Amino acid sequence: MAGIEFQHPAAAFREPTVMRHQHQCAARRAIQIEQEIGDALPRGGVQVARGFVREQDLRMRHESTRYGDALLLASRKLLRIVRHPRRQSHLRERGRGRLTRIAAAAEALPPTPTVTLKSEGVVLVYGRDAQAVEAGNLLKAHLDVTVLITPPAALVPPRINEFPIAQGRIRSAKGHLGAFEITVDDFAQPSPSSRGSLAFGPARQGAVSRCDILMDLSHGAALFPGADLRDGYLRADPGDPAAVLSVVLKARDLVGTFDKPRYISFSEHLCAHSRSQIIGCTRCLDLCPAGAIAPAGDHVALDPNICAGCGQCAAACPTGAAVYALPPPDAFCQVGNIFGPFEVST
Repeated sequence: MAGIEFQHPAAAFREPTVMRHQHQCAARRAIQIEQEIGDALPRGGVQVARGFVREQDLRMRHESTRYGDALLLASRKLLRIVRHPRRQSHLRERGRGRLTRIAAAAEALPPTPTVTLKSEGVVLVYGRDAQAVEAGNLLKAHLDVTVLITPPAALVPPRINEFPIAQGRIRSAKGHLGAFEITVDDFAQPSPSSRGSLAFGPARQGAVSRCDILMDLSHGAALFPGADLRDGYLRADPGDPAAVLSVVLKARDLVGTFDKPRYISFSEHLCAHSRSQIIGCTRCLDLCPAGAIAPAGDHVALDPNICAGCGQCAAACPTGAAVYALPPPDAFCQVGNIFGPFEVST
């Protein structure tokens, strides 16, 4: 009876297998892909042995590393090979950095904004007794001297009038080196007929005088806020001869033209001092120790000739109207280029 016959499995393995053309192509392609994957994995790699490299792990002496082969090195040998070129590269980079900093140092720093103060050597010595006249005698060969004595003045008339001596009391003073303006009450000129004691004529109020240098030996209150910060204003205790001599020597040097940094850049349109006659911000007015800031309508005015550069106005200004301008921002960039980042030598 015809039917389906089942072949024994063992017999199937004993019979020769016939591979068709399409099967042969597929097998060849699978082998090729496997070889490509094997070549790609170790390509460009470096295999570092975890222990000693055995003799059978090394290639023949006449063989070199071929394309697709891994480079087999002992761990210490690899460290010596890699460290040397890395150190050379680091030295080259440091050399380039030094050349860059040398070139940056050769460039001129950005210009610093300045104001110019000019003094022609006119000095007013303000005192209470003969000490002021003596200071005038020390200055007369170098400066144009005038002495103002507070009333009542008890002085012996000089034999020779080498510089003017007047009587008066300073009511107010303003200005700076080269441009002081003072208002004097009880101002009186000396009488020509003075004999035993220097006598003065009729007094008047509100006399105005101008000078380049103001020396205060009156032993009274300072004429300016932040007296030590006002250029051209020299103050000393008349009872201290060394202090008086010190300010006399300083006054001698205050003749000529002087450049002073413009410390603050001020923008009036940003100032929030006042609007519609209503006072708003007064921070800079309250903080300035030199008295360089004064109200000027809806904004304040900053006098760069008086400004001492403390920077408190710039720190407190809420609108950025006052900005510290010294040194200019470009100077920080150039200093950074000169010194470069901090490096630790290894």
